[in-house]
Amino acid sequence: MNGSDYRQSLSDAPRFDATETRFSAWTPVTNKACNQQLFQERTALILHWFDLWTERQRKEFICQLLKRCSKTQLKFTRDCLAESVPITRMDFTAVLPRFLSLYIMSFLSPRDICSAAQVCWHWKFLAEQDCLWSPKCIRLGWFLPYSPSDHEYGAWKRHYVACTASLDILTPREAAGVYGTLNESLTAPEEQQDRWREHNIRQTIRQKVAEHKSDMLFSYSSMFTQPVKSSYSPLPHFLLVSSSVPGYEVKRYFSFMSIKTLKTLLKPGVREFWENLCGWVVPASEGGSLNIFAPLAASGRVCLKLSVLTGLNVRAPTGICTGSYQYILSEWSGSGEFPPLVYLHETFLLSWCRQAEWIEEACKHLRKQLGPQLHFLCQEIRGRILGKSEMKTYDADRRSAVCKELLNSEKTYVRQLQAVATVYYTPLRAALDSNRAIISSVSLITIFCPLLDILETNSVFLKELTERWEEWGPLQCVGDVCVKFCTKLRVYTNFFNNYPTILRSIDKCREMLPVFRSFLKRHDRTVATRMLSLQEMFLTPSARVEEYVTLLQALTLHTPSEHPDYTQLSSAFNSLLTYRCFIHKVCLKTKCSNLLEESRYLVTTQDVALLSCLNGDIAASLRMYKHVSDLGLFLFNDALVLTERSVSNMPFCLAVNTTHTFLASVALHCLNLTEITDTKYVRNAFQLESPKRQWICATDREEDKIRLLSALRSAINAAITRN
Repeated sequence: MNGSDYRQSLSDAPRFDATETRFSAWTPVTNKACNQQLFQERTALILHWFDLWTERQRKEFICQLLKRCSKTQLKFTRDCLAESVPITRMDFTAVLPRFLSLYIMSFLSPRDICSAAQVCWHWKFLAEQDCLWSPKCIRLGWFLPYSPSDHEYGAWKRHYVACTASLDILTPREAAGVYGTLNESLTAPEEQQDRWREHNIRQTIRQKVAEHKSDMLFSYSSMFTQPVKSSYSPLPHFLLVSSSVPGYEVKRYFSFMSIKTLKTLLKPGVREFWENLCGWVVPASEGGSLNIFAPLAASGRVCLKLSVLTGLNVRAPTGICTGSYQYILSEWSGSGEFPPLVYLHETFLLSWCRQAEWIEEACKHLRKQLGPQLHFLCQEIRGRILGKSEMKTYDADRRSAVCKELLNSEKTYVRQLQAVATVYYTPLRAALDSNRAIISSVSLITIFCPLLDILETNSVFLKELTERWEEWGPLQCVGDVCVKFCTKLRVYTNFFNNYPTILRSIDKCREMLPVFRSFLKRHDRTVATRMLSLQEMFLTPSARVEEYVTLLQALTLHTPSEHPDYTQLSSAFNSLLTYRCFIHKVCLKTKCSNLLEESRYLVTTQDVALLSCLNGDIAASLRMYKHVSDLGLFLFNDALVLTERSVSNMPFCLAVNTTHTFLASVALHCLNLTEITDTKYVRNAFQLESPKRQWICATDREEDKIRLLSALRSAINAAITRN
């Protein structure tokens, strides 16, 4: 329609008054015929423009149009779209009621439920509901030892995982015998069918055991993994662990602590023990071997005699001081794969060694304190826990073995220092250089520079030791390299002097910077750090100085006095011995947070609740308190140590695991004690105040409060009198 035709149609249309229009003279209100005609014409015009627009203009027009629509119009649009473009895929959990979704998921196996939990957060929430996991636990005879609270989430799933990890499986009949019958009793045919099913399962198990009986070793193992790839034939490996036979009794069987001849191995009791043991192992021709996790290889003749006696390939660790429990991380006799990794996963092995280091350090202080009075008992404790072998042989082979261990242990030590640089320092420096700093440049230098200086010094020492070992001979010398290293011990002195500042910087950054706290949580206690935290990695220099003293002492003992290296080794040993005394006198207090004092002793301990006052501005009788956390108070004769206490419960165990994390240490002469009067809002409360902080604590019983406050007041008065 052109303009003349449009005007002609308007002239032919009925006349209407101007008051009959609204907002526009072109939109009549009362004249429906004209209104409909104008609507169709304008719709055709808009659609004509719409066809001429680009894709972006069309989308923009649709958005503007939808914004002007009311809710009813938007609902109409949604229905039209659903009719034109029907939905073919939909999350059934978002449409169905929750109880129907859970009913559907109840037919899945535990593995499939865990896979479904990885879809999204909503599916994870559904997949961890107790109604899904409690029937699976009860069916296997796994019952929670407590009743979950209303707000506890995922208790039955965690219980299922814990029981599966320990393979604590009961058949339905065994579960009914232990816990009683929960469901209705079975009929005679069903019960007979159930018995027949159990009989078939047990028969299958017996057949499988009979097939592999010739390849199995009788063992009682509490910690083993699948063997890693090995060059041996695919035979099963078993680790025999005994927690009831201490080291001094093993000494009676192995006879390696004080043995000077091999006659002990031929005694009837010892010979019978080895003959019975090798009867459970396949012959050496079929890949059978015997690995003894004890320093039996200190005498090669003993291993050789055991090999002849048992007909097996007998291997044992050769280390004398480095490594951890029973020196299993040192080099082993013979050739082949590293035996510990055949039986143990690397994570378990490192955790085991880490705990052994704690025991060894505790035994050092125990021997120092009990040595003058209980010298004989101290020797027995060392034989029971550490199993040290004091065997002196002055031959060239032992000198070569000690030098090789010095080199290997130095490689391990430098690798640990490099782990601090690569795992912690390098990412923090990269973040700082990219303007996304996790900690400040000052904190980075304060924490890591002393240790990086040690890494640089020991890298040079390792390089020189490697060069000497590559040209090793009977007259080769390493004493001059050790003396040169002793002249650079000032880097260790700088580290030990700055050790308190390093620890304070780490604690300050962890408390004030959440991003640094998350960084430590990701990198601490991994395989790269040998299952150690950053603070524990900073303890390696002091432990390494102890190892240097032991290694140089052994090297000096196995070096003849006429050897050209004897003088240099003696000089280096004396220097390190003097430096170790410096560490014991100056740095021991620093590492133990000033808790190891010569005249310090423990008075009493008490578990308390840490409270927070919600309205401290009102009268004391109306104040209300909130339970924040649990604390442990350790009262010494000159200091009060506060720790954060956490308690965890284990399935099928009445005992609880309690851990204490160091919180603060306050000298008693600086501590103020204030007793809080009992009100209807708080009972058995008191306030501890130091020059910088204060703690509001409360005991469960009034008797505990009276006893603790009495001991505190007496200790405070005695400390003030001494000062």
